[in-house]
Amino acid sequence: GMFIAKDYEMALEAPGCEPGAEYWNATARFKDDISDVFPYLNANWKNAIYSPGANQITYQTEDRAVALKSHEITISNLPDRD
Repeated sequence: GMFIAKDYEMALEAPGCEPGAEYWNATARFKDDISDVFPYLNANWKNAIYSPGANQITYQTEDRAVALKSHEITISNLPDRD
């Protein structure tokens, strides 16, 4: 089945090091701990880097990075605010 997280809030942030950058980071923060799915994602995502000690998994696509922690997901390099 598909993992659906209900209670979350979304934040869009311009990376602090580059004011005026065209790229944005989107972070979803969850009330629930989502780390139970990390081993599953690690098994299914070819380029995933899973750090059980840090309780996080990161994944790189051609043009963006996704970082999952126990209560948040951050996607970096979104082209604009849409």
